[in-house]
Amino acid sequence: MAKKEYKKNFYSFFLWKNISTKLSALGLAFLLWLFVLSENEYIISTDIPIEVRNLPAQLVLNEKV
Repeated sequence: MAKKEYKKNFYSFFLWKNISTKLSALGLAFLLWLFVLSENEYIISTDIPIEVRNLPAQLVLNEKV
């Protein structure tokens, strides 16, 4: 009988300990899930200068880099 009661107290302790933190984490996970679910496609384009170095003489560029 004591073992069953100990098990009940053990689970109850870990369920209700820091309940506000656990609920906050669950809410944050739900909001993140909604954000990902929205399926908005974001495209960010950036111009990055590329400089060709140490190109062997046998190789020729077809287009301007």
